[in-house]
Amino acid sequence: MSVQVIPEPAFAESASYEASARPRARNRFSELVRELFSTHALLPTRILLTAAERGAGVSFLCSHLAAEVAHQGGRVLLVDARALLSIAALTPGAALSLCRRAAQPGLVTLGMQEVEQEKAWDDETTPAGLPALLRAFEGEYGHLLIDAPALSVHQDALRLASLVSGTVLVARRQQSRETDLKRAQALLKLHGGRLSGAIFNAY
Repeated sequence: MSVQVIPEPAFAESASYEASARPRARNRFSELVRELFSTHALLPTRILLTAAERGAGVSFLCSHLAAEVAHQGGRVLLVDARALLSIAALTPGAALSLCRRAAQPGLVTLGMQEVEQEKAWDDETTPAGLPALLRAFEGEYGHLLIDAPALSVHQDALRLASLVSGTVLVARRQQSRETDLKRAQALLKLHGGRLSGAIFNAY
């Protein structure tokens, strides 16, 4: 998978996806969603996006892709990788209570802001662990898009790579180097990850 995308203002929190995305960008993200989820049909899917180096546009792409999934009638949880890792000690019910519905129907988010605002930990409960939490999220929302920081900054993506359906590397044109992308691919494979493809951000 190799797709160039056209940057547009973020619209994940917009009440009107149609009004906030130009037709050319809408077509690009629609194509991306079809490519990402085509091999899984309507089955629950976990997709992680990360990059080799900072500045590739991972968060930008995650927010747009999540909005497009919701626009197409799907239900999707857009989750920050750091937030996900920080709630591994929670029960599924407590973790689900942290998720917040966005303005766009079908789109739900979970970020560090939600985690820090609501301390739902219960010391008397047995930690569910990440696999159980991911199953709970998947059962509730169907699709998961995980926004992970670049591998040069944190190892969050490596810790989650073996727990997702596939990982997508984001590269920025005229910035990302082939050697860095190959190193990132090797690291993901070493940690049990399955590389689904790469998205080349045009700007």
